[in-house]
Amino acid sequence: MKLLTRSQLIKGQVSHQDYYLHVAERSGITASVFNGRMKRMIANSTDENLNDVPLKLWDSLANSISIYELNDTGEKSVSLSAKVCALKALARSYKESGKLL
Repeated sequence: MKLLTRSQLIKGQVSHQDYYLHVAERSGITASVFNGRMKRMIANSTDENLNDVPLKLWDSLANSISIYELNDTGEKSVSLSAKVCALKALARSYKESGKLL
């Protein structure tokens, strides 16, 4: 797997979706983190950014997982918002593939 960096994201060399999906996959996060209620909300979402799923649910789930992204010096770091971005990227990917439910 090719390593993607935050710098590439900021420079527009990789899309937001591809970068955060890479972060989730590299961290070993799969759709199994989504419970039944969350899966239904994602499946029924009509917003491309899943913003109709309450942020408090994303935050709660994000606080329960461990992921990391690499900065340009190779240090591991992650913020709550980066975790939510990774979870949403994963959810969109699974929703689009039809594998979520």
